[in-house]
Amino acid sequence: TWKQMIRLGSFLWVVLIFLLACLYYTVIASDRFVSEAKVIIRQADPMRSLPDSFSLLGLGNSNNQDTLVVQEYLRSLDMLKTLDERLALKKHYQSHSADWFSRLADDASQEDFLKYYQDHLSLSLDNSSGVLTIQIQAFTPEFAQRILQVMLEKSEAMINHLGHKVAGEQLRFVE
Repeated sequence: TWKQMIRLGSFLWVVLIFLLACLYYTVIASDRFVSEAKVIIRQADPMRSLPDSFSLLGLGNSNNQDTLVVQEYLRSLDMLKTLDERLALKKHYQSHSADWFSRLADDASQEDFLKYYQDHLSLSLDNSSGVLTIQIQAFTPEFAQRILQVMLEKSEAMINHLGHKVAGEQLRFVE
């Protein structure tokens, strides 16, 4: 009957799509390598080590807030521009040695490049411990490691700059 033909046709489509996916992932797909770092941001300021209950008084622990700032900075266009300037990230992601489905399009706009970068970046924050896990994907393990190293350097510099700025403002206030 025609109902059985439709069921058989649907089943064959599922099998065909499954076989195509298997073929792609085993033969065609480019390797992706992930470099990972776990980061904890601690401040030397003794006021920042007070319990969270003091945050209602404006004296609270801002380590979590600093971690959130770093998290947003890592996702930002500023970070992407830095990585592209220092490592030619766009060129790496557009490499023709990668398969067509995995690489960034040659005519990608800045917004497309940012989305592609964010899709290859994974950030997860453990709120209880304050550990930020950073994972970045690239087509070679060495390049993934270099990307992560630059990200860590720039994040550290940014957080140190903010810390010095806040300390300077506090000193001016006290004076």
